[in-house]
Amino acid sequence: MSGVTFQSIIEKQQREPPPICDDVSVQRIPVRDNGEELVDINTSGSTLVRMLPAVSTPFSGDLSSSAGLPHSSFIRQSVFKRLEGAVNNLRMILQRPGLVFTVVEGIRLKSEVEEEMYNYNKSTGGCVSFRVFDDEIDEFVDMGDLEVLTFSKNLTVEQQKNRGALLTACGYSGLINYPYEWWTFCFGTKYFCYYTGNKVAIYDEKL
Repeated sequence: MSGVTFQSIIEKQQREPPPICDDVSVQRIPVRDNGEELVDINTSGSTLVRMLPAVSTPFSGDLSSSAGLPHSSFIRQSVFKRLEGAVNNLRMILQRPGLVFTVVEGIRLKSEVEEEMYNYNKSTGGCVSFRVFDDEIDEFVDMGDLEVLTFSKNLTVEQQKNRGALLTACGYSGLINYPYEWWTFCFGTKYFCYYTGNKVAIYDEKL
């Protein structure tokens, strides 16, 4: 991450108003797609990362179901591997061996959504939204879901601890949080570059 630590990124996100995905400071970052393939989480065979149940109408559910687009289960290969690493990190941090990441949405293809739902960051396959589930007790980890801002002040001590652990687990795997959605992380995108100092994004939009 160009010598920038994930701890310093988290501190910056808390200290300064973060840009939104389509802010000019993000979009002006150049991109050269590296051609990395997409992985389908549904057929990956992973025991650490899986999709939430799909809804019949896209975006009609909540964080207990997937976005429901035809390619919602697809993300870039490196992102997938980093997610698996982050799960193992989180298991160690929270001492909960049954944790898994249950994905709400991977890639959001421009060809599959109306214009108002288009999102450059999510159209690259380098961005993923997920929740944390504990298979041992059959319930989601309490992250304070209704408080969407990552650093919301309206969290319990337990929720703050869990979000902090998630940020740390993902940070060690090279994933950067989108502070307007505690459940969304990215790698290799323009937004990722904005915080890490990387000069060129490696994932362009997929049409």
